[in-house]
Formats: sequence, structure tokens, C-alpha cells
Amino acid sequence: MKQINIYLLFVLIAFSFSVELLSSDTTIIYTAPAEEILYEGYTVRINGQEAPVYRARVSAYPLNQRWPGHQRPKYQTEFAGFCSWDMNGPVTIEVIPHHAETIDQVVVRPQSNGIVPKIKKGTIIFSMKEPSQITVEVNGMHHALHLFGNPMEEPQPHPDDPNVLYFGPGVYDIGKVDLTANQTVYIAGGAVVYGAFEARDAPNLTIRGRGILDGSRIERLDSMVSENSKVPFGTMALYGCHNARIEGITFRDANLYVLMPVACNDMSITNIKEIGMWRYNTDGIHLKNCQNMTIDQCFLRNFDDGLVVNAYQKHRGYDCGELPTRNITATRCVIWNDWNTAIRVGVVCYTPIIENIVFRDCDIIHASRIALNIENHGHAIIRNILFEDIRIEMDDGSSENQYQFRKNQEYSYSNKMYVPQLCFIDIKKSMYTLTEDYGQIKDVVFKDILVLGNRPPKSFFKGFDSEHMVENVFFENLRFGNKIVTDLESGQIEIGKFVKNVRVDP
Repeated sequence: MKQINIYLLFVLIAFSFSVELLSSDTTIIYTAPAEEILYEGYTVRINGQEAPVYRARVSAYPLNQRWPGHQRPKYQTEFAGFCSWDMNGPVTIEVIPHHAETIDQVVVRPQSNGIVPKIKKGTIIFSMKEPSQITVEVNGMHHALHLFGNPMEEPQPHPDDPNVLYFGPGVYDIGKVDLTANQTVYIAGGAVVYGAFEARDAPNLTIRGRGILDGSRIERLDSMVSENSKVPFGTMALYGCHNARIEGITFRDANLYVLMPVACNDMSITNIKEIGMWRYNTDGIHLKNCQNMTIDQCFLRNFDDGLVVNAYQKHRGYDCGELPTRNITATRCVIWNDWNTAIRVGVVCYTPIIENIVFRDCDIIHASRIALNIENHGHAIIRNILFEDIRIEMDDGSSENQYQFRKNQEYSYSNKMYVPQLCFIDIKKSMYTLTEDYGQIKDVVFKDILVLGNRPPKSFFKGFDSEHMVENVFFENLRFGNKIVTDLESGQIEIGKFVKNVRVDP
């Protein structure tokens, strides 16, 4: 607590100064800290008021490797911009790009929002009707601009509440902070907090605000890090924390996984944004052995899997036993996947059951290797998985995942016809298989799936043996653009061994 009290002293000093806001009847724009280096690639105005555009380092292309202790070189990255504001009504957005000499093409994603921008004298103009997360791409997907319109905030907690860690506008360097039961972490708009939070068996946590939690000053970890390491495993790791709430903040530049709940129950994750994930294994929201979780209206741009649901035997010394993973719902999320899979169930499956998992009303605006993925490398029964109303944009900007085998290896753009896979379901043995038995995958539904792109993607399903099969997989209203898929062949769905009862219904 001595360390946290010191933080509170600095927070109270910062809070004693007035908070500078650019506000109107419909918007609140938070002023960036003076120490923050902003992104000069864009000027953004919200209802005529200029909003600060923050800088985020992102992956320039999907090149990866697994050398222990090796950090990804920055020449494989580029900068993107992002800005965030609060709104309670429609807003007009003006974007002036400075990184491009001419505006040849503009795409506003997700395309399901139906935003068609106008271009007038070098300014891109469009409206946002309600709080949402959109991406503006000028002349292609590189150096994108991410715009986060938040709903208006509920009243802020009081900074002198002993159970509140309050970070007012400004810059903080906190290292790693261990949270305890019943605490609230509040990161205000206009605050940038460098560090990481961890909690173990701490119920009733709240972590919220409109500010930024930045992991770039935390030591980089490898994914196979020692169980005894004291370095934070990502920006926020919560073990056995029940009845928790995470809302509103922006995560930037994690050292490993971004947000990882382990053996947690009754948690809501709402309106978080993840950007600047360019390092290896910076998974987005990674749930292990969790139950009764809701994820809603989050934006995830990660250099590894975006949304992950699985189960471990233990993690960083925390024993998960064989806690089931069940009753998880993710809705209204927007995913930009720079490496591997956008939405994944499984791979590590150390539990008897993974069940009742729902992904609904989500947009994958860039896929990398696989859009929708279920893999069982353990002994679990994975069942009752629903992907419903998922819109996947597979445009010509997709680039093939490649591994780096030598220092200074260049990325190869030779595969001009590359298209990520739509669905991949598999049961197999791997380094993550910890038991002699194997599992099953059954009762999977893909309903109202829309794929946009010039080249339809493929899907592939395979079981392990006659007792460990993939079975009862149903497609209902799968569409490739305006074309409704009517059978396995037109859906480019390949069925491998030990798979039964796969059906496609228009």
C-alpha cells in the first residue's frame, strides 16, 4: 500500500488543477497531456472542434518468429493514429490526411455502418450517428486512423476515496500495481498511465475511464515465459477475480497479452479499445477458465489473436485446476487482426468442458490467417458454440502470415492471391496437449455470416479419430457478397477425416 499511497499523492496534486475540456452539447473532447507525442499524419475535427490524434505503433506486415529473448525490430512497424471523445448525439467528422499527397481512395470501416465519406478540398467529411469505433483508411490500409466515439461517461469516482486509484489528466509511470478487493481504478480522459495492473483473488474490481493505459515501458516478455517471472504478463492480468468491471479505457502497446482474465467469474468488459499492439503475442482479450463473462462494443487491433476463449492447467503460478470455460458472450466488437486469428476458441483446452460461447453482431475489418477458429489440443468437450451475424471484410489488402527465419529477413509480398481462411476447426495433439486423452468439438453454428471481398475464402474441418470427432456443424445464411452459399462446394468448405454431420442451409 505504501507504493499506491505515493501514486495517490501525485494523483491528488494533478486533480487540484482544472481539467481542460473541449465540450459542446453533444461532445466532450479531452485535451492530450503536453508530454504526449501526437501523430502528425492527420488533423481531426469533431463538430468543428479539433481533437488530439494520438500515435500508436502498429505492425506494417504479418512477419513473426519465436526466437527466445528476441524483440521485434521496429523496421517491421509503422505509425497509425487514433483519437477518442464522448458523444450523446450525431457528430460531423472532418479528417485532413497529411501522410498522403493525394486522396485516391477512402474506406471507412466497418463497412456495415454504411458510412460513405465526401471529399472536399483535401478534407474527408462524414457523420457518426451514435457512439462507435471506426477506421478511416486513405489510399489503403497502411497508416490508418482509428476513431473512437464513446458514450457519455457516468459520474467519476471521488479521488480521495480510499478505495479509488484516481489518475487525473497528465502522464504517470507506475510500473506494476497489484490491485486488492473492492478497488476502483479510474483513468480520466487526458491521462496516459504507463504501467500494468495485476490482481489475484480480488473480487469487486472496477477499472474504467477515458484515458490510456500504455505498456510500452514494461519489459518485453516471451509467450513461454517462466512461471516464476515477476515481470507483468501483459498490461492487465486478473486471476480469480469475480464480479469485475472493465470499461472505457484505451490499451496501448502491451508487452505481451493485453487483457487476460484467468479463472474469473461474472465480469463485464465494455467499450475498451486496444491499439498499438505490434510486439509478438500481443493477444487482445484472452479468457482462460472463465465463466459468465460479457464482452461488448470493444475495438481490438492486435498482433496475434483478437478474441480468445480457452482453458489452462495453471498460469503464472495460479492453479486453474480443471475449471470449466462456459457462458461467455461477445457482442458488437470490431476486430482488426494483424496476425493469426481474429476469433478463437480453444487450442489450450485443459478442462473437461468449454461450452455456451456466443460471438454475435461483430465486424472483422481485417483478417490475417483465420477469421473464425475452433481448435482442441486437449481433452475438453467443446460444444454449443455460436457465431451469429458476423461480417468479415476480406479485401485485396490481406497479406499472408510468414515466419522469420533469419535476422533482417524481408517480408515477401509474392502471394498476390492470398485470402485468409474463413473457418478452421481441428482436433490434434500439440505442445499444448497435457493429457493422454483427446477431446471433441460438436454443436457449432455459423449463422448470418457475411464475407465481403473479391475472392471467396476457404474453410477446413478435421477431427482426430473415430472417438474424438468434429460433429454437428451447421451453416445458416452464409453469404459471399450478394451470393448465398447453398452447399459445401459453393462455400469452399473442405471436410477432412473424422468429421460428420456438416450442413449448409441457405
